[in-house]
Amino acid sequence: MTYMAAHDALTGLINRREFERRLDDALNATHEGVQHVLCYLDIDRFKVVNDECGHKFGDTLLREVAALINGAVPESSVVARLGGDEFGVLLTDCPLNKARQITDDLVRAIADLRFVWLDKTFSIAAWIGLVEVTAKSTSIDDLLHAADSACYIARNLGGHVHVYTVRDEADARRRGEIQWLQVLQTALKEDRFELVAQPIAHASIQQEGRPRLEILLRLKDEKGVSIAPAEFMRAAERYRLMSQLDRWVVQTSLTLLARGAIRGATDCRLCIHLSGQTLGDTSFPEFVVNCINRTSVAPSRICFLVTEYSRSTGSELARQAVEEFQKHGFEVQVLDPIDRARPVGTPDED
Repeated sequence: MTYMAAHDALTGLINRREFERRLDDALNATHEGVQHVLCYLDIDRFKVVNDECGHKFGDTLLREVAALINGAVPESSVVARLGGDEFGVLLTDCPLNKARQITDDLVRAIADLRFVWLDKTFSIAAWIGLVEVTAKSTSIDDLLHAADSACYIARNLGGHVHVYTVRDEADARRRGEIQWLQVLQTALKEDRFELVAQPIAHASIQQEGRPRLEILLRLKDEKGVSIAPAEFMRAAERYRLMSQLDRWVVQTSLTLLARGAIRGATDCRLCIHLSGQTLGDTSFPEFVVNCINRTSVAPSRICFLVTEYSRSTGSELARQAVEEFQKHGFEVQVLDPIDRARPVGTPDED
């Protein structure tokens, strides 16, 4: 019973509660001059495998990944399944440069794994956040939050391993962004965003063309209170979460539109804002087309709104994205600094 209380039944690794206990022991040991490194691992594309092949195959994948991680780190390390497809590793008595080498090798080993189901072959990837466990570390909660944040930074900056430094923490805390980063991470996992639609009306009495609804994003806090994007967008941009947020908005908007669940949307065109980061995401146009195919919403019912700044800073990638949207029948409008919109490709009337 003692063993079962401390271990994960699926993988045989220790569970989160036991991991936190051992991390607390390591934190206390740092006062004796011992150096440790905490690693937070997030397995990418696991949900795709689990959804397509079923939970039984997903469980097999997790067991193989757990065995690989356990075998790729020193025997003195503490390896745990923290929940879902997330793992924790405590590299005891290990300098940071050695920890970076170990995790780089681990990322490559996980990327080399291949999983075959029926006639399909799947691959996965790992994102790893590192944080030093030192005498200056305040608590295991702060360490886990820092490592989790570093993991998200690794994902959104395009690298697979990121070391969360004191400078990162001080800079983020000065802006209050580290708290928002953690809130956004949780909100994405728990689907705590919501959409608001507001009509766009011309000032003149006669309005040409199809009526329009502007789609706006809101975040619900733990008490269900809506938070405007101005509160959290800076953190989302800093940690390159904008593409994930825009994907959520597009997918949710199209799904609701297909179900007839957007109030006042009958025969309306939805106007959806896209960030400069999203325009630079080479896989985003394909994602949008897949959403259209799944929902059967006509592209002519969607207008993407981008700022002139976003389009210019995105350069060639942004131009290609705009052309791809137009090719599939979407409208794209560029907003000037005072939020006046004009269709892409038409001259200024003023």
